[in-house]
Amino acid sequence: MAHTRAVALNQLPTAGGAFLEVALLVFRQVRVVVEVLMCCYYYNMSRKPLIETNLYLRVPEQYRKALITNVSSSTAVETGAPIESIVRTLTEGEKTKRVKKPQDSAQ
Repeated sequence: MAHTRAVALNQLPTAGGAFLEVALLVFRQVRVVVEVLMCCYYYNMSRKPLIETNLYLRVPEQYRKALITNVSSSTAVETGAPIESIVRTLTEGEKTKRVKKPQDSAQ
């Protein structure tokens, strides 16, 4: 069994501050990457909504099929149930009833 010993950060060998310099360089690079990703995200968010650009969302039959596939595969991973039985449950039977909000609900 290997024993570990706690070491304070100021006790780490820094080779003349090289450790700190490398850490700062990595931090700056990560910050730049995050800023670029945020710019891409906000640029794309200002465009058309997904429902207008995604072909599957524009065609109701394809949207429904993709939604059932997505939900059934996720449910199968979480529950261990076969995907086919989940698909059958989602596609057969009566329509799901809408959930009514209580009258005292804030939303």
